This record gives sequence, C-alpha cells and structure tokens, in this order.
Amino acid sequence: MASSGYAKMNCSNVNRKSYMINLIKNFVILIPIIILTSCGGSSITTEDRYSIDHSVSGIAIGSSGKLATEIGHKLIKEGFRIFYPTPITGLRFDKVDSLPINSLSDLKEKGIDLYLIIQCGVGRDDNPESAVIKAYSTHSGRLITHVNWKTGWGGLKGSGMDQIMRSGFSSAAEEIVNELCRKLK
Repeated sequence: MASSGYAKMNCSNVNRKSYMINLIKNFVILIPIIILTSCGGSSITTEDRYSIDHSVSGIAIGSSGKLATEIGHKLIKEGFRIFYPTPITGLRFDKVDSLPINSLSDLKEKGIDLYLIIQCGVGRDDNPESAVIKAYSTHSGRLITHVNWKTGWGGLKGSGMDQIMRSGFSSAAEEIVNELCRKLK
C-alpha cells in the first residue's frame, strides 16, 4: 500500500508539473497575441473619383508644413517636378479645398498637371496623427483621388508601445506617396 500511495503522489506531481508546463507555454503564446491585437499599424485608404487621362510631371503642393515638405521630397525622388507657392515662382495657391477652374488652368499653363491639398493633424508628440490629401487635375479641374492616412497606435495614448507604433512625418509621407504613385502611374 505504501508503494501505491507513493506512485499516486508521484503521478500527481508529474501531472501537476505537466499542467504547469502547458500553462506556461499557453501563456507565452497568448501574451504576444494580446500585444499584437492591442496595437495597430498605420492605415491608408483611397477614394478614387476619376481616372487620370493625362501624364503627370509637374505637381503643385498648395499646403505648407512638415508633411507637405516630406511629400514634396518623396515625389521629387519619384521623378516629379514639384512647385511650392512662393514669390520666386510667381505662383499663388489658396489653402482652400478647391480652386476656381480658371486658377487650375493658370497652373496648367505653368507646366503643373496636378494640384495637391494636404491637411495634417499633429499630436502632442509633434508627430502626424492623420492626413487628408486631395489631388486635383489641372487639365479637367476634377478631384482625381482622395487619400486618408492615419498613424498606428499601441495601447494607451502616449504609452511606450504607442510611441513605437506611431509614424513620423517621413514614413507617413512615404506611405502617402506610394499610394499617390499607384494612382498616377
């Protein structure tokens, strides 16, 4: 009887040890899943209004700010000529949602095929939170595409994981330019 009691106790310890090992394995598997599902990368959506029926080489950026500058730099790397509103170029852009068609035709005469309006919301950490980019054809005056971009997030706003998941201006501009180039080329 003593040996069967010892065997029972030993078997019970083995089961308990096996149970604990399985519990730890499951816990190790669940923690990354919980962390990954409580975080999200940046997102981008595009609403294509009209197809572009002309080539695009010159793009006017009718907005200012860090994101507009970064988008301009990335578009230059893609081979586009970029025009900013300055007294030197003689171009005047309004920061309104759309320009009168005669203003767009004036831009077309200066070699500008597309007019971008960029609106960017910035967080307390001086990084972009969201952006809306509208691209108008200077040939037709139509809104060609409407791009919405939102930064990534992780856990509580301002937490360490949130800071890791958020995008800076350069990475936001790269995602936006990739989406614009998909439409333009």
